[in-house]
Amino acid sequence: MASQSRGRGYNKGYIPKQCQLQEDIYVCSLGRGRSQITRNINPIKGMENCNTPTVDSKSINKQLPNLPEPKITPQPLIDDATREWLNKLRHTWDIWKRSEVLTIALQDYFSSVPNPYLAVLNIIKNCPGQIKPKLLPFVIMEEFVHFMQDKKHLYSFHLTSEIKTDAFRMMSKQHRSVLIKFGPTFELVSDKKLFLDDIHSLIKEGLFKEACLGAIFLRLHDQFTIEDFLVPLVFQNVLLIVEEFLAESVSHQLALVKFLDELLSSRDISSEVKEISERLNITNVHSSTLYYKPLSSLITRFSKMYNLSGSCCPALTKKKRMGSLNFIINKRYRDKSIGIECFREMVIEAVGSAKEVQLELVILLNSYTEVNEALYWALKFNLPNEELPYKVRCLKEVKNPENGACSLAVNENWDLEDLRYYTINPSIISVIDTEQSTTELLEKCLSGHSIIGLNAEWDSTTSKLVLLQIATSDRVYILDLLALENYKLLWQELDVRLFANEDILKLGFGFDRCIPLLKHSLPFDNIHLENFMYLDICLLWKQIMKDYKIIFNHPGEEESSILSLSMLLSLCTGCSLKDDQSYSNWELRPLLDSQIMNAGWKNFWKGLKTIQMYKVYSLLIVYKYLKL
Repeated sequence: MASQSRGRGYNKGYIPKQCQLQEDIYVCSLGRGRSQITRNINPIKGMENCNTPTVDSKSINKQLPNLPEPKITPQPLIDDATREWLNKLRHTWDIWKRSEVLTIALQDYFSSVPNPYLAVLNIIKNCPGQIKPKLLPFVIMEEFVHFMQDKKHLYSFHLTSEIKTDAFRMMSKQHRSVLIKFGPTFELVSDKKLFLDDIHSLIKEGLFKEACLGAIFLRLHDQFTIEDFLVPLVFQNVLLIVEEFLAESVSHQLALVKFLDELLSSRDISSEVKEISERLNITNVHSSTLYYKPLSSLITRFSKMYNLSGSCCPALTKKKRMGSLNFIINKRYRDKSIGIECFREMVIEAVGSAKEVQLELVILLNSYTEVNEALYWALKFNLPNEELPYKVRCLKEVKNPENGACSLAVNENWDLEDLRYYTINPSIISVIDTEQSTTELLEKCLSGHSIIGLNAEWDSTTSKLVLLQIATSDRVYILDLLALENYKLLWQELDVRLFANEDILKLGFGFDRCIPLLKHSLPFDNIHLENFMYLDICLLWKQIMKDYKIIFNHPGEEESSILSLSMLLSLCTGCSLKDDQSYSNWELRPLLDSQIMNAGWKNFWKGLKTIQMYKVYSLLIVYKYLKL
């Protein structure tokens, strides 16, 4: 006899031929025709000796592997009446889902039982599925919460420690919203220390996320260390929950950042991570997020998020300082792109008060054979003589370095030995940083000029403009935006006479990138910086080279594919652009003389040569038109 499911496999079951003479019972589970057939063979009388296949169950058991016994969670016993009522409730749910009929049935049931707290837990445990919004257990819990809103005082004596513990164990392994939504009804926070053992059990099971969420909900931050679940969650890259926990505990913020900083300082981070994972029984470790770069980014992120000082992460601070120091030294001695003043200013900012980095600076300079400069910094930082490199100690004994004078003289020769750089007279540069100096700018600069050059300098870290340079054919004006940002009258006059004046053509080399920064840096909304008659030198240069065959006086760099201001200057004059202040800190006040000169002559040449190029190109256009 064969009993088959009425699914898509109905009447398609297979009955073996050798079993057709027996009273075989084939039991198929309800489904879609995919269940296996279970045979229950009862031999017909008189055919006991039939040569039917026999199976030795002992031999099969010997071949099977020793599998662990499955863990079956026992469901609480409910009486027959409750089981019958629950079956009817499921049937109602299958037909109507969430409905008034279901609500009335649940409310009536909770009113009829002596202990609604215990009753709802037993019902949930006997309902299939998890507590999710579109499933019956979730609806039952919601109706229970509504039922208890104005009846807590009637049933409070039924809410025992055992019921609270049972409720927490059930909710802690569900989605976090279950604990947040239904936990207050069971008043779990009032007996929060009652659940410490349960949270530790979750940690032993490797359920670090659930343990952390339970600690957050119960406000048990001070009862756990970072190694209980914060470190495992960081290793598993579950950072949002870690941040939620840290937001309420300053002590854990400091402890976790220090832990990660110590991990960053280890020589072999991957081996250290493996050892910690084995010790804390952490699985599913995201190793890709636990090497130097992402780990340092994470420490920086936590430090900024919780406003922690650099002293909390000395290893990261040292590595960052060393990275900055190597960059500065390479720019100075390998690329030769920054001058001595800018170099020393950047070194002081990068090194700070870290003695290890100060000593490393001296060692690096000594390796570049810059012994005089190394001695200058050794004296400036007052480093112990026994820690200095041999050559620096010898030089210290031979010379009498008063305030590093010998070092400065040697290095300044390096700056002055190449005289092929473009220079201008410092007297034509005016720094506009006071209300009185703005009068000169408005009366002289913007009167009688139809073409001017524009340039700007900004801070690389904040992307905030700090200097605006305006050049005419005979002068350069450097506007200190930090000093003038509150001079509303000045910017209103510049708006009318310069930015919104279509009679003045504004020229620059890549200045279009500075226009949004300029608008963002000024504290006024009515400055007109759109469509303000701007022409880019770089685009003009490309167009001239495309339309005409131009022969430069100094075509040394003509073949270069990089169109830079320095290259254009070299082609026209044979003098290079010495931009040795490109990495300077333009926010420091007062401005260095080298900074003022750099900003002045760069923009002066830009304005002067662009005016000439523009006039030449205009004549070429007229000539081409007349020729046609």
